[in-house]
Amino acid sequence: MSRPRQAVRILKQAKILIGQLAERGEIDRATTRSLKAELQTLTAGVISATDRSRTATRVASRWLADFPEDEPFARGTLANICAFSHYSLGELDAARLRSLAARDHHAAANSVFGIVYCDLLLGLVEISAGNLAEARRLLDRACRLARERLGPGSYTEAMTAIFHVELAYEWNDLQGAERILHQHRQIIEECGLVVHEMACKLHLARLSAAHGRHDEAIVFLERAERLGIEKRYRRLTAAALNERVRLLLSRGDVRAARLALRSRGIEPSAESRPAPIHPLDEYAHIGAARVLIAEDHPAKAIAVLDRIAERMRRDGRLRGFMQVRALVAIAAHSAGETLLALAAVVDVVTLALPQNALRSLIDEGLPMREVLEFARSRIPAWSRNSSTATFVDTLLRELGKTAPERARPIAIAVKKQMLSSKETDVAALLLRAYTNRQLAESLSMAPDTVKWHLKNIFGKLGVSSRTEAVLKLKEIGLDAATERQLAG
Repeated sequence: MSRPRQAVRILKQAKILIGQLAERGEIDRATTRSLKAELQTLTAGVISATDRSRTATRVASRWLADFPEDEPFARGTLANICAFSHYSLGELDAARLRSLAARDHHAAANSVFGIVYCDLLLGLVEISAGNLAEARRLLDRACRLARERLGPGSYTEAMTAIFHVELAYEWNDLQGAERILHQHRQIIEECGLVVHEMACKLHLARLSAAHGRHDEAIVFLERAERLGIEKRYRRLTAAALNERVRLLLSRGDVRAARLALRSRGIEPSAESRPAPIHPLDEYAHIGAARVLIAEDHPAKAIAVLDRIAERMRRDGRLRGFMQVRALVAIAAHSAGETLLALAAVVDVVTLALPQNALRSLIDEGLPMREVLEFARSRIPAWSRNSSTATFVDTLLRELGKTAPERARPIAIAVKKQMLSSKETDVAALLLRAYTNRQLAESLSMAPDTVKWHLKNIFGKLGVSSRTEAVLKLKEIGLDAATERQLAG
């Protein structure tokens, strides 16, 4: 919902109009009740869209208690709004219960979109809980239903598939994550809700950073933050800010990281008096803890992280808990707090192993590698032949890798022979997942000209889709060549 204030005004006008029509007897009691139920659903949606999640859960719960039984779709939608608001607040059990109830209502209404959205919410809950295999099962079920009932390539499928990217990324399947993202990105950016569009930008940023393109990643994150601020979506805005701080610190720019936080009203402080941290703002404060670690205030960073970790543990948000404990381990290790560092890193590995959660830890870079090596030399079980030892070895091996290998000169020569200069320009932006509209705007081309160039590129590569084209361009080494072209 992009204009919540305007929506509030319209809903107020609609409420007044319904009341007037009912008073004049122009609509009967059943119609009045049905219209009011629809109005309640829309109102709860507006409240949730403005990040007033607690208020949304209260009003939705109150209205659901007296909602018309003969309005299953609206009832299911209101329950979904309540579920998403609970999820935003980190209240996973309440979110599950509301989503399951909503699914029953949407099944009664025979609403494919409603059922798919319920499974999407349930999948997001399981991702947060650290049950990644169960999350994949739920998201697979949702995508399968969308394809069976609506055909492939629908928005309903795309809004679910975009969260498959997060699973593939966490499992360090970067190619799989990119394939899914390229397949569904255009429809999400053209039709998606703000939560899906922001998730898309976060995925683009993480994948760019994973391939060593940090400047490009930061641009995506800044766009995500601006979108989140404009649409008043605090949770993912905080997540984007945390990612941007991480990338800035990874290249040693502590000052820029601090300024990024300050520009969003977060002041990393070495003061001992803690301020309350709202669940929607947790990841912004995780970013602040990163700066405190970088500025050699590990004890203060741990104090911030422990407060966040305790709430995550209590709520059962074990994936976030794992990520926070990884930072605690890094901070404790830098402070020489051996026992705390070991306890934290044991928590991390214990939680990450069943999920096969790799990328959250790989992205922490050298500090995470140092903690794991420190712990492995002191924990005998990590050196024996076991699943834990294998997992730790895998993590250390991935952490030891540098940026992906750049293309060989022979691949660049192939590129020059295959594509014209204009086609190379289009290919460069195609690799960065630009939509047709963005290609036209960036290259000052007519939309039909863009389509013509894409058709030629597809023909020369022997592919039939954007996804296949991107994979083929990377296979022949065009990604490295075009990256230098765009930079230079």
